[in-house]
Amino acid sequence: MYNNKVVRWISSLSGFQGGNPSAKIWFCGLEYQGMDILEEIYCMKKLHCVECPPHLTTKDIAAHMKEGFNRNILRIAQAYLAKNITGNIFSSDSDLFKLNLYPLPQASSVESYEEDVFKKTGIRTKSELRSICINNNLIGVPSRFDNFKSLLELNKNNVEVIVCCSRLAIDNFLLAFADTEGFYEYKEQLEKVEQIPRMYTGMLNKYYSWCRLKSGTYLFVIPFVTGRASAVKGEKELIFIGEKIKEIVSRNK
Repeated sequence: MYNNKVVRWISSLSGFQGGNPSAKIWFCGLEYQGMDILEEIYCMKKLHCVECPPHLTTKDIAAHMKEGFNRNILRIAQAYLAKNITGNIFSSDSDLFKLNLYPLPQASSVESYEEDVFKKTGIRTKSELRSICINNNLIGVPSRFDNFKSLLELNKNNVEVIVCCSRLAIDNFLLAFADTEGFYEYKEQLEKVEQIPRMYTGMLNKYYSWCRLKSGTYLFVIPFVTGRASAVKGEKELIFIGEKIKEIVSRNK
């Protein structure tokens, strides 16, 4: 049986770097990887209601900006906004907002969690965790993805685009942000890929796609921004992505 306290934690906005939810541009990664899993589970300061998303303090920011992912989304944001962003990019008045689909690691090829995680949470596999995030009817609180939609609804007049960083998680990005009735229409649009010019990618084939949600916000799905060669991580391709998003949003206003 799941630990109710943990289900509430998973369903909250835990595992965000945060920033300003009223910013024009949001970024969504897959998972938060800042702590040991068990430490992360019981870090209760990360329990936030949907109206109060977290943000990092100036004290925290130096460590987080050592992460390639955060440096690379900053390059995209600067190209999109056509401005140099300085200071704490995850503060409450930042020019961007950073979410993660899941509060615990998902990327490993190993499906099951270690036994000590199960003993603390009642969760054995990553599939179970994803199920709780998507549709939580266990303890009478909104699911994690319901809270994502609520947060977007609160800020829909300001949020122009959500940049989703993984071509392998399109379905879950839609479950997190899109209206239910539009799921298949959006998915069809996101399967119509466009190629990043190979002169920017080292002659590798890398693709992006986009759709416009009912809320008016654009969902832009790109490859992951760190790690393997298929990632979008070079300065020229990151700038291209930011400028391409700006072009698409501007011509469809």
